[in-house]
Amino acid sequence: MTLTSLDGSDVISSTANQSRFFIKDTTVVHPVVSPTSFLTQFSTGSATTCVVLSDGVLKCWGLNTFGQVGDGTTIDKTIPTVIDTGILYSSVGTSGGTTCGITTTNVLK
Repeated sequence: MTLTSLDGSDVISSTANQSRFFIKDTTVVHPVVSPTSFLTQFSTGSATTCVVLSDGVLKCWGLNTFGQVGDGTTIDKTIPTVIDTGILYSSVGTSGGTTCGITTTNVLK
């Protein structure tokens, strides 16, 4: 996966299995995730990555052995998957086989 900045340069890249994740040295403030929303916060664990977009949508992908992607399955996700449709998030954290998010109404999920 690669997130691209407004100027077209790659900002965040990771391999398909999420074992290598790095942020390139850049001065870009808001990398573009889609034409209508921007990445506001992200977290990557050992094999799962989640992002909160500027519109509050939470998307996660990667290994899902323990359900850590948060979509109610244990099927690995190779593309960003919307989590909790209709629920808006302000932050997310991943670690090992666990993912937690805080909604915009301050509910820990």
